[in-house]
Formats: sequence, C-alpha cells, structure tokens
Amino acid sequence: VHRRDELRASKIMQDRAFAEEKIRFEWNQVVTEQGAATSHTSIIARSLGLPTVVGAQTACSAIASGDNLVVDADEGVVHVRPKLDTLRYYKTALRRQRQRERDLRLRRDLPAVTLDGTEITLMANVDLPQEIEAAIDNGARGVGMFRTEFLYLGYRLPTEADQLNAYRQIAEAVAPLPAVIRTLDLGGDRLTHVLDTAHEANPFLGWRGIRICLDNLDLFKTQLRALLRAGVHGDVQILLPMVSDVEEIRRARDVIEETKAELRREGTPFGEACKVGIMIEVPSAAILVAQMAAEVDFLSLGTNDLTQYTLAVDRGSAKVAQLYDPLHPAVLRLIKAVTDTGLRAGIPTSICGEMAGDPKAVLLLLGLGIRILSLSPGLIPEVKEVVRVLELDHARDVASRCLELESGSAVRSHMDGSTSR
Repeated sequence: VHRRDELRASKIMQDRAFAEEKIRFEWNQVVTEQGAATSHTSIIARSLGLPTVVGAQTACSAIASGDNLVVDADEGVVHVRPKLDTLRYYKTALRRQRQRERDLRLRRDLPAVTLDGTEITLMANVDLPQEIEAAIDNGARGVGMFRTEFLYLGYRLPTEADQLNAYRQIAEAVAPLPAVIRTLDLGGDRLTHVLDTAHEANPFLGWRGIRICLDNLDLFKTQLRALLRAGVHGDVQILLPMVSDVEEIRRARDVIEETKAELRREGTPFGEACKVGIMIEVPSAAILVAQMAAEVDFLSLGTNDLTQYTLAVDRGSAKVAQLYDPLHPAVLRLIKAVTDTGLRAGIPTSICGEMAGDPKAVLLLLGLGIRILSLSPGLIPEVKEVVRVLELDHARDVASRCLELESGSAVRSHMDGSTSR
C-alpha cells in the first residue's frame, strides 16, 4: 500500500487470525505479526487502499491498546508512540502524497500510451462489487479479475441468485468493457463450514481452485449458471484458477457446455459467447502453455502463486519473505514464455498478480511483451504515469538483459541503472 497514515492502535491483527471481512468493513489500517506482502490479507488491504505493514514480528508485545502509531507502508515501518518531530515529518509527507494523488486524478482520463505510441490496457482487480466505483474513478478499462471468494465466506453457500446479483453489478458497471470473473479459488481449509473436507497440512498444494469445482459439480454449476446469466448484462469472461493439466480445462469446458444446454432447455437467457480463460499460476501450466492456449480464449498470469510455486516459497510466510521474488529470472523466463505463446496463438495475455501494480516492474513487464495489466484500483493512476514515459524498444532491451541474469537482486540492480537513464 503506497500511503502513509497515522492511527490509534486499538486493534493489532495477526495475519489470517481475523476474518477478511474485518479488514473490509471495520478497520482502516493494518499491522500484522505474520504474513508477507503478497498474502491474501495484504492483497485485500491493498485493494482497499489501507496502509498495511506485515511481518512486524514484535508488534503485539511492543504496542499497547491506545498507543499512537505512524504506519509507514511505503517503507514497511511502524513508529510506536512517535515523537513530535516524527509526527511533523509524516504529516508533511502525507500532505505531499495527497497532493500527488489529486494530481494523478486530474490526469486519469489520459490514455495509457507509451512514448512510441503503444496502448497498454490497465484493468482492475476487484474483490467486492462496492469497489467497482473506485476502479472506474481511477480510469480502469474494465475488470481484469473479480475475485468471487467473498461470496463463499458466509455461514452458507451462496445461491445462484446471490451470485447473479454480484456478477451483474460488475458487468453492468463496466459495460461494454470486459468483466473477467474468476471462479471459486479457495482451498478446502477455508470451506470447512460448508463442505465436508478434511484438514490439509499444505492447502496451497492441496484441494483448491478448479480441483474443488471439478469434484463438486453442483457447486461449480451453480456458479457457472450465475456467470453465464450475467453475460446478458455485459462482456462477462470466465477465468479458471489453479489449472495444472490440459485435461482440467477440457473437463471444465464440458461442464460449461452442459450448463449452457440446461439454460437453453429452461429458456433462461444467458451470454452464449462468454469467453473462457485460465490462470497461469502453476509451473506445469507455464511449461505446457502452448497446449493449454489451444483450449482457451485468453491467458492470465497469476504471478503471486507462479512465483510461490516456482521458487518453493510460501508467499504468506514472513520467515521466508526475503526469498519470495517475482523478479527472479526463473519467474521472468516463464512470463516471457507465456507471453510469446499467447502472441503466437493470437489470444490476449494479461497479468493480474501484484507485480502488475508495482511501478518499478512495469518497464520489465512491457519489455517481456505484456500489454494488459490488471491491478488494484488505487494503483492504476501511478502505473499509467509510468507507462506514459516509457519507450518499448528500451523496455525490450532491459527485459532481454534481465532474462540472462542469475538472481532477482541482479535484475533490480540492472533495472535501477536502466530507469535512471
């Protein structure tokens, strides 16, 4: 979260210890002892523009209820009971930042076009229908990923009507621009209240995403019916997560066709031409992307999990957070392979991981061939500013060199020198 703010510390959270709804609706700053920058808690906090510092390991012992804090989310620092000069410094910094945000808002309608005339599509990652207004206000060109998980965190499974209402809001709000909606991407550990599922030692490698959907066709079909029906109200596109095998795509598409046939028999209107894409977030999907691209209408790079799985680093663990690096050359090579394959196959390839919202990574992503970025709504204006001062030839040169380097730190050093020219 690129914002500084001051708060009264009445609540200090440990990552995943509180329901995500608390973040969405009750708190306006977050400090956690556990977790990392790409944990789910961090992503949701960022999407809501909340100043957030994660992995502050001594927070609960160092901070008492009622303490004044300054949460510097830019630097990842929490100042406990700050002195007067510290408060003055951050109040000045906050005024500068708010002025910067106002300046960016004034330029929100400018196109995201590079200096050499290439248009880059900036879309929004959205967690709740209520966030779509912020996405539009920040100049989003549609929704690149709508996470549907919030619908499944209540005491019961959402009905078709519940889901249709949410998806319709999104589709209508951005029409005629696309609304890419991801099917359920929770692990079985998050659905024990509604599904009969056993405890798993490592849910990230277990029963989650498309695996749950294909094993629970009633659950899957209910969501697909709502998605297809919402397609009447806009350009709804279906995104399948956690795909690791071509057969999973074929099975999912068979279920989609069965669901369409059921809707036709009922005489229920739905979007006949809904496109279907997959998340590329598992190394096997990136390696077999040519075969997978032949089965879908678009690709979406989920670099949060792709980085985690490629580097064998739990993205929610503060203990190994320093090893989690989306700029690692191994990750960059997979991104390049996926982008090149999408281009050859003639289908769009976007990136929807947190990497897309990092202004420092934009140069590299454009150089690797990415032309569609989907990011948290509040980050769109800043990323647009970066796009508008880049030249693609320079970006390609930087990316080409970075692919040859041996570490993420070497990539950063090269990029620091390249962006200062």
